[in-house]
Amino acid sequence: MIKRMSNIEGISVGDIIQSISDSKSLNLFCSIAKGNMESEELKETKGLSRKQFYTRTSQLLKQGLIQRNKGSFSLTSLELLYIMHSS
Repeated sequence: MIKRMSNIEGISVGDIIQSISDSKSLNLFCSIAKGNMESEELKETKGLSRKQFYTRTSQLLKQGLIQRNKGSFSLTSLELLYIMHSS
């Protein structure tokens, strides 16, 4: 288990890592990072059930990694994680 090393507004590094720790969540996060995507499009292209999709997006929203705007998702200012990962 990852210790709470730093808390920024109640979110720990461990919580953020845990929210993208499984392959489906990370894949969803990376797809959103590539550009704004509609909920239905994400669900279909990632092959997630409705429950899997909403569970994962809820965690990503809760950790401040993504934001929702009128049915689509985009990254928040924490997109630096994605940029660092992809370089």
